[in-house]
Amino acid sequence: MEKLLGQTLYGKISKYMDNLCEIRIRKGKPVYVFLGNQSIKIDYVAKENDIENLLSVASNRSVYAVSDKLVNGFLPYGKGVRIGLCGEWIFEKGKLLSIKNYSSLNVRLSKEIRGCSSLLTDDKLLSGNTLIVSPPCGGKTTFLRDLIFRISQKGFNVSVIDERGELWANGGYDLGDCTDVITGAIKKSAFSWAVRTLSPHFVAMDELVGEDDYESAKEVIDSGVKLIATVHGRDFHAVKTNKNYKSVLEKFQNVVELSAVPKVGTVKKVLCV
Repeated sequence: MEKLLGQTLYGKISKYMDNLCEIRIRKGKPVYVFLGNQSIKIDYVAKENDIENLLSVASNRSVYAVSDKLVNGFLPYGKGVRIGLCGEWIFEKGKLLSIKNYSSLNVRLSKEIRGCSSLLTDDKLLSGNTLIVSPPCGGKTTFLRDLIFRISQKGFNVSVIDERGELWANGGYDLGDCTDVITGAIKKSAFSWAVRTLSPHFVAMDELVGEDDYESAKEVIDSGVKLIATVHGRDFHAVKTNKNYKSVLEKFQNVVELSAVPKVGTVKKVLCV
């Protein structure tokens, strides 16, 4: 992280690294770090070259070479680090071509916590489809990562759809002996590929978003493969209010609600619906 952030900024936030979730870098503004639900203002005002230098390091000195990733609005770096981008978006015929004049970055750090999913028992996990619900920075990706490892180590084939490279981090995280990872592909295509070619017992993916994701999730479940997925939401009740996705959500037998209070990854409730 020192290489990515630079010596000066890293020196000011290094004491928070063990609990760090996000680093917010905005041109001309103080840097903030987020420790779950706690935000801390750092005595450092970000300059334009801080953003440029960070992106240069993250892209291995060639932002142009990673332009295909930048048009997704983020850039992966290292072990599960994801850099969200803000700036001037360039469109042509409704398609995002590039982002320039970067004004702010959100550096998100992922974690691996073995055993954090233990409140969902093996018999429930292995017998049904599981949905993890939490607000942003609630710990759902970390929880999902632990579930995948548990299932895989029991000898079940797990196909992981790692669209943003955050779950597996290009091998930075051990997802188990029986896990196959598809990374960088959109979920709609990857779901179909996994079910047809990898013969999984389980398919796992992070963040159901939009009609295509929910339709693909339904197809996986209807094919007889169990699904483990996450979704943003205050709780399951709030997620269910979206009538467009109700028919899919009703196919999950296990629901885990997470919160960032009092700390990231707090299990509020385990529902068997």
